[in-house]
Amino acid sequence: MSSDWYWETDIDGRYRHLSEGITTLTGLTAEECLGKLPWESLDDTADNTSWVEYQRCIDARETFRDIEVQFDTLSEEPVYFLLSGEPYFGLHGEYQGYHGVARNITPRRRSEQQHLEALKLTESLIELALRRAQYHTAPAQRTAASGGAEAHRIADRAGADAAVHQG
Repeated sequence: MSSDWYWETDIDGRYRHLSEGITTLTGLTAEECLGKLPWESLDDTADNTSWVEYQRCIDARETFRDIEVQFDTLSEEPVYFLLSGEPYFGLHGEYQGYHGVARNITPRRRSEQQHLEALKLTESLIELALRRAQYHTAPAQRTAASGGAEAHRIADRAGADAAVHQG
């Protein structure tokens, strides 16, 4: 089973064709998405910077590659895709819309998120261990430091006493 799905939009940027891969990955049928802008059917964050870049490319009629977007699915688990697309034109050069592919990168993104969470946990544990080590060594360092100073005072006093007795 492919983790990609193919899409095509009309002149207004609304879906007019979607492959069945969208259902497998998002839980939404192609029919539920047809006639909608991508973020209307799949994502509720149209101000997302990825969608802004997508729309910028569409407005400029530019080919785009690997724009990462997050789709909220019916299962409440986000799905991540890399969108690539290019404009297509009619026989007389008139703009007709875009077509492209959405490549599922959800496993990679989840792995990255788990890795980041593990790093944060490791950093927290190291920080805690360092704080505990400082806490436990600080009294010993103070004792050693004050003991050393005390030893110098005793030696100085002994030296002064010896000078008094010789004199």
